Amino acid sequence: TRKRKREKREDEKQREEEMKDKRPEKKKKIDNETSKTQEEIKKRSEKTKGIIQTNEDFPKSYNEDVVFKNFPHRDIEAFHRYLTLVAAKPEEYAEQIFYHNEDFVVMYHPLAKSSKHLLVVFTNPPAESLDALKKRDVEKLQQAYFLAQKIVSHLRAIDPYNPILDDPRMKFYDTFRIGMLGIASFNGLAIHIVSQDFDSMHVHRKIHYQSYNTPVFHSLKRVIKTLKSKGEITINPVYMKQVRSSKKFVCNRCGS
Repeated sequence: TRKRKREKREDEKQREEEMKDKRPEKKKKIDNETSKTQEEIKKRSEKTKGIIQTNEDFPKSYNEDVVFKNFPHRDIEAFHRYLTLVAAKPEEYAEQIFYHNEDFVVMYHPLAKSSKHLLVVFTNPPAESLDALKKRDVEKLQQAYFLAQKIVSHLRAIDPYNPILDDPRMKFYDTFRIGMLGIASFNGLAIHIVSQDFDSMHVHRKIHYQSYNTPVFHSLKRVIKTLKSKGEITINPVYMKQVRSSKKFVCNRCGS
């Protein structure tokens, strides 16, 4: 019995010594992982330095509680007239406006499909629709794209951490998309600035998601490139409707 007790004490002592030897290694491993994480954060910070920055011309916060009085939800023609009125007299719709200047009016989307969704409306539209744009309109679109990029930068700066938008599977500029719809819910030309979380009470139909995550959505960068090379944008309404009503959903983050 004494012999067994002695052996047991020796075994326990040996295990304790082994554990002591492993502790520095474990601590070293944790320190290495922490250092690696800090390096990744630093690299990411350096990569986005100069990209994420606030702009004094824009609001200090994004208003998620905008009230749209007498807004024509289901009337396409009335929706177009409403946007025209806002673009013509932005001072009368101050609560619904994010920013405006002589050339553009940036308003909160009345039926936002994401946590952050803005519409860039031209005060003097270069065309009535996406497929009516020509090569001569490239300069105006480039101005709109530059403004939209500054707004994205500002939105990321005033909301520095968003668990949805900071998904590591998404590249920085993929957290927001800037573009136009091949099939729009209203007439007229407007550019969407939309975050890719699609966390909104207005996303309750298949087409609400598909419109922004299929070829129905034309990135403004690609529109400009196409106009420069081909001089026009070709839209196939039949194909667009088929894509939009497709049963297959694709994750806008991992692609599955």
